[in-house]
Amino acid sequence: MKLIIFFAAFMLLCSHVFAAPPGDQSKWVMTLSDEFNGTSLDASKWAMARSDGGRNIADAVSWCIDGNVSVSDGLLHLKATNVQSHSGYPYSGAVISGHNTFNQMYGYFESSMKFPKGAGLWPAFWLMPKSSNNSWMWPPEIDIMEALCANTNLFYMTNHWGSNYPNTGGSDQMSGGSYSGPDFSAAFHTIGMLWDATQIAWYVDGMQVRRVTDHIPTSGYGWPGMYILFNIAVGGAWGGPPNSSTPWPSDYQVDWVRVWKIGTGSITVPSAPTNLRVN
Repeated sequence: MKLIIFFAAFMLLCSHVFAAPPGDQSKWVMTLSDEFNGTSLDASKWAMARSDGGRNIADAVSWCIDGNVSVSDGLLHLKATNVQSHSGYPYSGAVISGHNTFNQMYGYFESSMKFPKGAGLWPAFWLMPKSSNNSWMWPPEIDIMEALCANTNLFYMTNHWGSNYPNTGGSDQMSGGSYSGPDFSAAFHTIGMLWDATQIAWYVDGMQVRRVTDHIPTSGYGWPGMYILFNIAVGGAWGGPPNSSTPWPSDYQVDWVRVWKIGTGSITVPSAPTNLRVN
């Protein structure tokens, strides 16, 4: 019995080990947290549409609807369904966006999540720049996580910038990479991203898995910071079509999201592992 209790306590501790930014913890200050512990989405933190009111995601064939967003059992649920809710979009998805209430220049952004599993399902955790009038300002864009859930052992990490860099706009340029690991639909994992004036570094369960040092979004873009979006989309040229085995509804689950910034001084974080390419 003592061994069982010890093991349970150990597993509980492990689930929180990586809920923190890298480096010297004393220098970080938490600026945003949502544990999704209520019974509905916190409207003081999130909207259920893009900043410009749009409800489509890239070229996906799903339309995001409020009814596919819910909070229960300590989790945010973003559902995808095979129900047409808007003309020209045979599937329905979900999005939440923090554009009205929170944006930040630099910091560490982390979330605990579990992917859905099925062809055509396309969940994401990403950042967009805040504009003065909530227009859709793009590029830049930082994709902390995008997954094509026909393969839930893999996700993608991308830095987008424009041909007018360091200003906004222009044609899209990008530097992307992927991480292959455990089955992200079988259990919750933390996925995080460090962003400062010199680098973007991605983390999985506390381990750095990718780092880029060029075309970093900086204050030279002329906007105050970036805000968070979570969404699930269906289909599209990159997302791929669903098939007969895709489950409906499908549920992208988020346990929590937290953001930190440097309070005082500077911080040194480990560079990328030696077996990874630094762009």
